[in-house]
Amino acid sequence: MHKSIKFIYTILAVTIVGTVFSFWIFKHYESKIKESTFKQSINNKNIQSLLIFQINEIDKTKDDTDNLIKNKVLIQDKKEIKNPPYEPGLKTIYEDKNGGTFKYVKEIGGEDSALTFNFYYNKNNKLIFTLITGAAYNGLDEESRPITSELEHKIYFSEKGDKIKELHAITMGPGYPWPEVWPENEIILNPLEDFNNIN
Repeated sequence: MHKSIKFIYTILAVTIVGTVFSFWIFKHYESKIKESTFKQSINNKNIQSLLIFQINEIDKTKDDTDNLIKNKVLIQDKKEIKNPPYEPGLKTIYEDKNGGTFKYVKEIGGEDSALTFNFYYNKNNKLIFTLITGAAYNGLDEESRPITSELEHKIYFSEKGDKIKELHAITMGPGYPWPEVWPENEIILNPLEDFNNIN
């Protein structure tokens, strides 16, 4: 009888120790998981804050460039874009007195749509922002009135040339098959070369 009680006490002691140890292990890893989740949350917030800061700086640079154009500080030059069988398009480049390009605009139309590309560059001639606006004819409504759609597409780039944000919005009408992710071959990295191209 004495041995049986001792054996039971031993089993209880082992069980209690095992339970306490398991609880400690659980709390330890729970703490680690919470710490990791917290660090990840902080990291995500930092990344988001950096992204917002970059976009704000790009928007500021864009506004500064538009103000320089408005005040006629930048030198403007224009050329037609051959666009058969449609009306010729237009390309406009804005440079400072040292030949640095700050903005490049291309306007071109087709059978039922037209697009305007606005490319903005920083003082190092690096593309930082692209604004694409467009309009398209969608036909007539029941009262024979024209139906049109309008586009606003924005692309932000880092100073290294990486795309950091792309926004696509149909601001009016039923829409048109404009790409939600704009083709890279239509993004102008070298505006002076494109401007001097005979096409």
